[in-house]
Amino acid sequence: MSERPTPMFQLYRLAGSGTATGAGGVWWRVVSPNGRALGRSAHELVDVAAATAHLARVIAERERLEPTVRVTTSHRWRWQLALDGDIVVHGSAEQDRRVRCDAAWRAFVQVAGQAQIDPAVHTFHRGYAPAPLAPAGG
Repeated sequence: MSERPTPMFQLYRLAGSGTATGAGGVWWRVVSPNGRALGRSAHELVDVAAATAHLARVIAERERLEPTVRVTTSHRWRWQLALDGDIVVHGSAEQDRRVRCDAAWRAFVQVAGQAQIDPAVHTFHRGYAPAPLAPAGG
């Protein structure tokens, strides 16, 4: 019988970023068992130790994360989670409906408690910038 896939936190760098030694900042993301990214760190972290510490805090405090769900300038929905007023997680994908966006951040919180941390630091060759959120109250 095969093992059931588990969600995985991945640490990664973006190719072409960093110094002459090749060491750039580190990000993290969580990938569901079906291979889809659910959420990622809201900010680039200085190194693997900082990314690991940030990730540990997000996991430990996941039940305290405060969601913000807003429409994007492209009229889709995006979520982010804050801890003590600081945004710490961005959703990895835009959603076509508010209800799906709410389900996506809730799935992140649930999966964060089950996910294992991949010990490898990956390099991705394409950056990702989320669509800007519309101003609050707008």
